Amino acid sequence: MKQASIARLTRNSLSLVGTLSCVFVLTCGSFLLSYGLRFDFEIPEYWWRQCLLRMPHVAVIKTCLYWLLSSRLSNWRYFSTSTVIWIGFYAGACSLLVLGLASMDSPTSIPRGVILIDFLVTLSLGIVGGLTARSLLERFRKGFGRSAPRIQRAVIVGIGNASDAYILETKRGRSADVVVEAIFDDTLSRRGSFIHGVPVKGGLEDLGPFLEKNAIDLVLVSLDPQVQISKKRLNELLVGCPVTVKPLRPLMESVDRSMPMSRMDDTGLFDLIAQKEQREAEARPQRHPDFVPLVKPTLPEFEDVFWVVKQSYASGMVTSGEVVKLFEQEMRSYLGVEHAIAVSSGTSGLMLAFSALEFPRGSEVIVPSFTFAATVHALLWNGLKPVFVDCLPGTMTIDPAQVKEALSAQTVAIHPVTVFGLPPDLDELEAIAVQHGIPVVYDSAQGLGATYKGRRLGGFGICEVFSLSPSKAITSMEGGVVTTNDPQLAEKLRSMRNYGKASDGQEMVYMGLSARMVEIDAAVGLLNLRRADSLVANRIKLISDYRERLKDIPDCAPQAFPPDRTPSGSHFAFRVGTMAAEDRDGLIKALRAHNIESKEYFSPPAHAHPLVQNKPHRVVGSLPVTWACSRECVALPLYSGMTEADHSRVCAVVESVLREGYGDAATLGAP
Repeated sequence: MKQASIARLTRNSLSLVGTLSCVFVLTCGSFLLSYGLRFDFEIPEYWWRQCLLRMPHVAVIKTCLYWLLSSRLSNWRYFSTSTVIWIGFYAGACSLLVLGLASMDSPTSIPRGVILIDFLVTLSLGIVGGLTARSLLERFRKGFGRSAPRIQRAVIVGIGNASDAYILETKRGRSADVVVEAIFDDTLSRRGSFIHGVPVKGGLEDLGPFLEKNAIDLVLVSLDPQVQISKKRLNELLVGCPVTVKPLRPLMESVDRSMPMSRMDDTGLFDLIAQKEQREAEARPQRHPDFVPLVKPTLPEFEDVFWVVKQSYASGMVTSGEVVKLFEQEMRSYLGVEHAIAVSSGTSGLMLAFSALEFPRGSEVIVPSFTFAATVHALLWNGLKPVFVDCLPGTMTIDPAQVKEALSAQTVAIHPVTVFGLPPDLDELEAIAVQHGIPVVYDSAQGLGATYKGRRLGGFGICEVFSLSPSKAITSMEGGVVTTNDPQLAEKLRSMRNYGKASDGQEMVYMGLSARMVEIDAAVGLLNLRRADSLVANRIKLISDYRERLKDIPDCAPQAFPPDRTPSGSHFAFRVGTMAAEDRDGLIKALRAHNIESKEYFSPPAHAHPLVQNKPHRVVGSLPVTWACSRECVALPLYSGMTEADHSRVCAVVESVLREGYGDAATLGAP
């Protein structure tokens, strides 16, 4: 704390000395200019000597007055009518003092014309200098070549420690984008006074008229205990005023309560808040610097996202606008489908898809139990009865033979899942569907970028639903896409994602949701879609390396990849059998001890969740493979930006634990 105060004092002192030195030089220049203008730049020798004799005195006087003025105006950070008046006062005071200096010696020591011209020059230089200083301060703060943010004009409601400290910080230049214009407080004794140079204009009843007459951007409301402001009353006063209202938290909530106010003034409010936040951050449990997460979203550069979404943001069309339309267009091209409907999430896409198909409530839909709960949620939301079937031991995808066994007179659809980004046996499933005259609705949440027999997923079945959540190879931060080649279904889904509105936007024709994709998500998705091949290829490379490193471990079985299909690289999962030196849960515990995140999938299976147990459902057989996968399957860290060092460290821990056991590997690679 002491070092910070010394550094601040040194900075302020150097800044003051540098500023006053510049003012001294400019003052000498303006005095010479005044003499030049008075004598048409042909100064007689006598007056030249007088000029040089008086110039240091005049410069000292003006510099001292400038220092007083600058402290009053806070370095002219916001130029207003009040600023011009104070500069005029400064110029006039300088001229009067110069006149007084001349009268002390002799009436002819400085010509009267020079004093008048000096006043006008000082006034002009003050105004021009103030405007220039404001512009330069803004540009230096953000760097040349970038547009500086517009300075926001603010008023403060309520006088307390928080408002007092905030004004001090703006005077110090620590809040460079905000200037406080006025204060409003109901305390009668405060009215007409100044708080650190900011006038108290009146009480709350004067706030509305002031906002109407002045272009104010922010209303900062002090929440100090001594300030009693009715929220209802404040809202009534601000009706019709296009301003942003922000709170100023009680000072003692933002800083160390044990610190005296005198120390706070020396240190600075923003520094104190930062110090408190740092202490709180240190007190929270911290991830180790070598922590390897299970997933990490691959996001484009923020500047690129900004330029894509800038026009939509400026127009106010922040959802289902032009960026969403462009994203849907490029998604159709990428997947080779006729329709792509962007939605707020993969889950909302599934809910809308089953709702649009209008199956009778209570109808049965065949679904694998080895899947994430959202697959089943979509059915339950629509009043449908899930019929759970087993998965195949190698691919861990739905078993077509079990689908045939699960068919009944109430079956209305098959609902396969792309597990860990790997498609199931699509030909077999669609042959069953065609034979029995029922549609296939694919949960391809993890499958964007996967292929089946050389063809990208997206155009199979009646429709497919993709997720674009942060864990996926191609993410839009949040969102989903429903793809189909059925124009009527597509039109219906577009309506249903927008509450079920008709094309005129007035009548409601379907039971819908607010499931629109926002523009910024579409911008992220669009930029990631344009590099989809490289994102998927990066993950496939990491998966291949995992499989190579772990292939010789006893009873360790990665997900099988049949030659007729390729995964999207969504996850890398494998099964830890009973012959390994450690079971699945022991491996997860060991990885956690080495600051490596992993996750069991899918545990419990979908049919075993309490929610499903309390809803109508049917289970075909005992699902032995599903239970074995749920008990043995683990996913390791996988993301496009994963470094080779992190990948090798994960492999080393897994190899050691599954070959030697957790106890023997407890110190391996430990940081």
